[in-house]
Formats: sequence, structure tokens, C-alpha cells
Amino acid sequence: MEAETRLFELAKQLYQAAFWEDYWDTDILALQLPGRTDPVFMSILGKTEDNYGFLFYRDLEELRYYFELVKQDQLKDAEATLDWLLIQNGLSLTYENRLDLPTEDYQRIKNSGIPFRGKKAWPLFLDYKPGYYPDPLAENEVPFMIDLLEKFMTMAEEYRTELDLYDTEENKESVFLRTYTEDGQFEDSMFVLPSDVLQGLAAQKYAKEPVKVTDFELRRVDQLRIGSSIWELELNYIAVPREGMDEERPRFSIMLMIIDAKSTEILLGELVEFEEIEKIQRLFIKVLLANDVKPPTVVVNVSRYHRISGILIELLKKLDIELVPVYKLPMISAVQNDMIEFFDEEDAE
Repeated sequence: MEAETRLFELAKQLYQAAFWEDYWDTDILALQLPGRTDPVFMSILGKTEDNYGFLFYRDLEELRYYFELVKQDQLKDAEATLDWLLIQNGLSLTYENRLDLPTEDYQRIKNSGIPFRGKKAWPLFLDYKPGYYPDPLAENEVPFMIDLLEKFMTMAEEYRTELDLYDTEENKESVFLRTYTEDGQFEDSMFVLPSDVLQGLAAQKYAKEPVKVTDFELRRVDQLRIGSSIWELELNYIAVPREGMDEERPRFSIMLMIIDAKSTEILLGELVEFEEIEKIQRLFIKVLLANDVKPPTVVVNVSRYHRISGILIELLKKLDIELVPVYKLPMISAVQNDMIEFFDEEDAE
């Protein structure tokens, strides 16, 4: 209980410090703690919108997801809350309205004995993992989070007046780093971020999978006429928890969706796994045969192009179907937004 009290005491002090009045979310701070290979990184939220809080990335691999979020925002792809959830990877402290807090989180605050009141002032700690619903901060992470909050609060206060360093070209790819020794002493410097981390997830190469359907299936499809309508294709997580999961943290389902952009007809919507290469390829073949036509072009979201290309590009080449990345899938986006609204209403009930 003493640790929980300290945790929420720090959360309140950070809220009162209002670092978002001076820091942009791109003004990343880093701490190198004793015994850890990588620094821990923090981004401060709230300068540009009414969502206040802090994102913590425990190593460079988690930080890669931060830069993927930045990239998606630039592409105007992360329009729905689900997109943000799926790309996030790390710990967070955000400040919410009282009525938006889950019951267990509200009770956790009350049990701490630290009072909170006001709009967007109630702390919520979450642990994010891509593809999974966020979890509350685990009990064994509390001492680590307390250490981070104490050190980051001191560092953020001291660097408030030096943020103009970020405006120089020299420091464009660097962040403030404070390195601690076992005896509590520290040294400040600049940490140059690896170029592959700055690229987000783009540096993660997806292998080109071979064609896994049979030659007989290919011959049947090869005889189909070429149509005039472009097909939209999406292979991504959706806001539906997987059923029958024994894992403690529920996972999002993955759906392969295909829509005829001209007729707006949903040609396919089936749950799959990313690893089910043969199933995904065979489902695509079945859609072609069911519609008795081959589209000249299949368009996919640019942010998922590498993953989808790895699964389908060799098959599409054999079928003389072009795979093209685009910034927006209008039909699929509309359907997904409807799905998100539907499940939000279900949760509300």
C-alpha cells in the first residue's frame, strides 16, 4: 500500500507540474538506469490536444513504435482509437475524467489515499502491447514506475529552459539523456537515436512468402476475365477480442477484408492469423472464383503494404494482379469505423 500511495502521489505532482505547457510530444527525454541495456524514453502528451499524460518506452525496440505512431499520424492513418492502441507499445500515465475510469482503477486510487478532483485530472496507468488490449500497470512494475517518475520529474523540470536545443539541425535525431550510476550520481549528455528506430516499423522486413495454393487452383483462376473495378484489401487487427483465449491479456482479432471499390460490396470478411499464409492466399483465390473475375489492381494501406505484400505479392504476380499502396482505403475505413462504433455501443451497454 505504501508503494501505491507513492505512485499516485507522484502522478499528482506530475499533473501539477504541467510539463505539457512547455514540452511537445516530440521532446523526448531519456534515462539510462543501472543494470539496463537501453535507456528508458519518455514523451509528454498534451501540448497540442486535450489529452494529458506521459508515454514510457522501456527500450529502443519499444521506442520504435513511438516513431511508427508519428509516421502514421503524418500519413493521417491513425484516425481511429483502435489504430493508436494497436501501434502503442510501452507504459503510459494519462489523466482522465472520473467517469471514464474503469471501476478497478478508481478503487485503486481511492485505496491509495491520494485525493484527485477535476476534469482530466484522474491518473490512469496502462501497459500496452501491440495486438492486445491494454492492461493495468502490474504490481511488479510499480517500483520501476516510481523510480522513473521521480527521476523524470526532476529531469523534465531542469530541462524546461533548454528545449530550444531541439530546434537545431545537429540535434534533430538526438534526445536529452541522463545516465545514473549505482550510487545515485548522474551525468547528462545527448543520445543519438539509431536510424532504424527513427524509421518506426518500416525497418522490420517481411519475407516474401511463396505461393502455397495448388497449380490446379491457379489454373482455374488464370482463366477468369480481368474486370474493371479495383479491390480494397485490408489485413489488420479489429476491435473484437479473440474468443476462447486462455491468455490473461485478451488479444484483438485479425481480419482479412476485401471490398469492391466500385460496387462497395464486401467480398470477404474473415478472421485469420498473420501466420496463416496458406489460408490467406486460399481465401483470396476463393473470392476470385466466387466473383468470376480478377481485379486489375488491389490497393492496400501504405502502412500495411510490406506485411501484406510479403504474404500475397508472389501469388498476385502469378495472377497478373497489381498490388498498390495507398494512403486511404475509403470503403474499408467506413466499414471499420462502423464496427468500432458498434462495439463501443456494445461495451457501453
